[in-house]
Amino acid sequence: LDDCTVAPVPLPSSFALHFATPNPFNPSTRISWSLPAESDAKLEIFDSKGRHIVTLVDGWVDAGQGSVLWRGKDSMGTRASSGVYFYRFRAGNFQDTKRMLLLK
Repeated sequence: LDDCTVAPVPLPSSFALHFATPNPFNPSTRISWSLPAESDAKLEIFDSKGRHIVTLVDGWVDAGQGSVLWRGKDSMGTRASSGVYFYRFRAGNFQDTKRMLLLK
């Protein structure tokens, strides 16, 4: 492996919340983001009526690309029902919300 080199991955130039994949989903979906600098971050899931379902990230997040898998469960571990859900990501002064659909 002496001939093998690993190229450094450049940091993202801006904050971004990406679309959940897959979407629609069952039973799980991956939510990813880009951070140009390490930041205190929070990723929360809400139902279509604005009720909090679960917090997936709450704390310090390294710069770069990140992601988390949501298995369609609330904070008590109960399977969420079919429907539209919103995921909100906050990091520093950045905030974005996107929509996803859980099908059963």
